[in-house]
This record gives sequence, structure tokens and C-alpha cells, in this order.
Amino acid sequence: MIDKLPAQSFSQINEISNLINAFQLLLTPMIAIITCYIAWQQWQTNNRKLKLDLYDRRLKIYRIIQSHIAKVVQTTKPDIHEIYEFYNQTMEVDFLFPKEFRKFVDEVYSISTKLFSANQQYRDATMVIPEGYDHNAVCDMMNASLAWFLDKHSNVKKMFEPYLSIKK
Repeated sequence: MIDKLPAQSFSQINEISNLINAFQLLLTPMIAIITCYIAWQQWQTNNRKLKLDLYDRRLKIYRIIQSHIAKVVQTTKPDIHEIYEFYNQTMEVDFLFPKEFRKFVDEVYSISTKLFSANQQYRDATMVIPEGYDHNAVCDMMNASLAWFLDKHSNVKKMFEPYLSIKK
């Protein structure tokens, strides 16, 4: 029966066999290329996720700082418990931002405590004035602290903008 097949059929079978062999040879590199592409896509996704997580944590710190400054500007009398809470909530700043941000948080904390102290010391004409009380020094400290907070209230956004900008 094989003897009766024309030579053309053998040639077609041979071509098909060669084609199958060629596909088999290309299959392994093709799988490797697809696997590399999938791995690259996963790396890209993980990198984007990391950036999103970092953005969320940085935004949280920004909001805490902005909220504290706004509250001080609005009330002019920071509460000592709120000051301590502010400092505790901004502990991560060391890990999320450059060193100047820690210095800024420390400065906000320091000036908040000075303003709290000045508010505690303040006496008006209807109150008993303790010995050694310097009304001008207390008022100067309150005014300087509030002026500092007013200045920072409008500048905090500029300070954080390079670290919170999503325009890339």
C-alpha cells in the first residue's frame, strides 16, 4: 500500500514533519519569553503597589501635620494631649521622608509646647499676677509662635508637594 502512494504525498508528509519539528524547537524559547514577560509585569505591578503604599503613608503624615497646624492657628491654644498625640502620630516621618522633615516635625512640636506654656502662664488684668510674671515676654512668645504657625500653615503644602505629587 505504501508503494502505491505518490512521491508528492511523501514530500507533503515530510514538510509537515519538518514544520512540527520547527514548532517544537520554538516552543521552549517562546515559553521562556512569555514567562519573562509575566515576571516583568508582576514586578511592575509590585513596584506600583509599593509606590501607592508609600504615597498613602506619606499623605497620612501630611494630613496629621496640616491638621495640627490648622487647629493651632484656629484655636491659638493647643492642648498638651493633642501635642503629644501629634508627635506620636508622626513617628514614621523618619522612615518616609528625608531628615529635614523630622526637624520640621520637631520644630512644630517644640513651638506647640512653647505656645501651650505661654497660654498657661498668660494672665490678664482680672487674674492674680504671680511674682516674676513678665506679661510682655509671655505675649511676645504667644505672638511669635502664632506667627510661625501662620507662616507654616501656607507653606506645608509646598514642602510636601514633591513627595506627594502623582504627576509623573
